[in-house]
Amino acid sequence: MSFDFEDAQSLLSEVESFCAGRVVPAASRPQMPMSGDLLATLSQEARTLGILPAAGPEAGFALWEDVTHSAALMLHLGILAAVARADAGLALAWHRAALARVVARELGWRSAAPGPLAETLVTVGHWGTGGGALARRLDGAAPSPSDDTDLADWLDRRTHATTVIAPRDWCALTWPVWREGTIVWERAARVDLIVEAMRPQHGFDELAAYRVRSAADGPAERGPADAASLRLHRDLVKMDMLGLTAIGSGAIAHAERLAGDYAAMRRQGGRVIAEHDAVRRLTAEIATARHVAEILLTAFVAPLDDIDLGRVAAARIALSDRFRDAANAAVQIFGGIGYMRDTGAEKILRDVNALRLQSGGTRDLAQFLAGRQGGPA
Repeated sequence: MSFDFEDAQSLLSEVESFCAGRVVPAASRPQMPMSGDLLATLSQEARTLGILPAAGPEAGFALWEDVTHSAALMLHLGILAAVARADAGLALAWHRAALARVVARELGWRSAAPGPLAETLVTVGHWGTGGGALARRLDGAAPSPSDDTDLADWLDRRTHATTVIAPRDWCALTWPVWREGTIVWERAARVDLIVEAMRPQHGFDELAAYRVRSAADGPAERGPADAASLRLHRDLVKMDMLGLTAIGSGAIAHAERLAGDYAAMRRQGGRVIAEHDAVRRLTAEIATARHVAEILLTAFVAPLDDIDLGRVAAARIALSDRFRDAANAAVQIFGGIGYMRDTGAEKILRDVNALRLQSGGTRDLAQFLAGRQGGPA
């Protein structure tokens, strides 16, 4: 079945209509996090509409299912940005659930549970020193003498806990693990893992944070340790960084709308504050961040194999700081009330800051990948 940009735009229009009719009202009170039941209901509706992948082995054009066409990448990034313009936490949950289905389909695993958000995924290890070692492995570069030791520690799921941000009712976790001198993909049921609920995190109020470790001999499904597994890992890191960037872009577009509406209504000194130069500078900073993000994301509208991983990492690093500054500018436009939860601006700032930690907690992996000079995509 052919799939072109007209098809992608038509589907994106349906996604935007769904977001406007269902997600925006559900997220209209930022001081009250979206409940788990509502999160599940919206996600099931999205699966019914074909926005989220179905549980079966057949792939279609749902989120991250087809990455072989430029139009498909436009669709995936557009879905995440559209959802994040209403609620970044929901977008992150959908993004990671869809990536988990990518691994399951690639490795021939059956669905772990029926719900659309039953599975989640992380692509990295604990907050250790393995990012550089993984970057060299993904790049195909000559390894450092300490790489195996670093990766064995970084992906030691039994000794070190990994932070997982996910819906509260997740049932299975997919992640890379170190086994017998190499990296393999593993999926374990929540009941077979050691899961510790953490205190609420800085952002993503709709989701919850967990410290997760493997049980000593807990059952799990594992993929093969071969070249295809390494390629899958490279693709997943690429898709994850692209998705997180699209989510950040949508969150900033949301901040721009909130701040613009407030600036056009709030009066000070006999005129609306949108006419004050100080506010104009802040709105320009937000708009610039959004424009730069849209330009960079447009550059990645291509078959996934043709997208260079180093450039994706560089874009993520460059935009991460811009997103933070733009979200902070939105809070400043609101003045003192910008720090009140019911404005929505402070939640976006917290979400954007939390988004910065979603590639492993440090910049090591992204920086090493961004420093690549060519190499495999």
